[in-house]
Amino acid sequence: MVAPGAGEGLAGLPQNGFAVHRGLLADRDLGLYAVAFSAASLLADAPRSMGMVSLTIAAQERPCEGFARVAQIFRAATIVSLGMGVALAAAIYLLLPLLYGWEFADARVIGIILAGGFVPLGLTALLGQSMRGQGRPLAGMYSRLMGLAVMVPVAFVLSEPLRAAGVAWAFLAAQMVTMCCMLFLTLRHYHSASLKAMV
Repeated sequence: MVAPGAGEGLAGLPQNGFAVHRGLLADRDLGLYAVAFSAASLLADAPRSMGMVSLTIAAQERPCEGFARVAQIFRAATIVSLGMGVALAAAIYLLLPLLYGWEFADARVIGIILAGGFVPLGLTALLGQSMRGQGRPLAGMYSRLMGLAVMVPVAFVLSEPLRAAGVAWAFLAAQMVTMCCMLFLTLRHYHSASLKAMV
């Protein structure tokens, strides 16, 4: 039996990249990345709240049942996340230099890339809560480990030519892989599940 919440420590491994990339970036680039990440991370709040709803609903269903409700919440979360992502990207470009100073203007593009990564990150967390409610808490850990396996080499390759932006692209790639893995595990778990119902 797996204890509730097992794997949550590892589940966050690829979420920010600071531990992985501290040695790849100069201090200024790491500062730009940190500022951009703090702005882009605002996207995590809405999917996190919806994830708690998904956890409650999934826990009330029989094992491998209730896919229609999971798909419905996922579709709604996708629309909300994309809408918030576009709005936040615009806000980052316009407001970030005013909040942090024009010396951090270069963080705008980095923040927009990271905001793109936070959309699949939030959706992955949503599906992870559904799987936890179904008694599969390790699904999130497995998916994020796959994302970490992508993030490390991509960041290593891109950090030299693109610096902090390369790390941001690695973050985005890792979150896309993580979400795809979580979608695969979710579709395998539920009866009568289909990718078409998720989009």
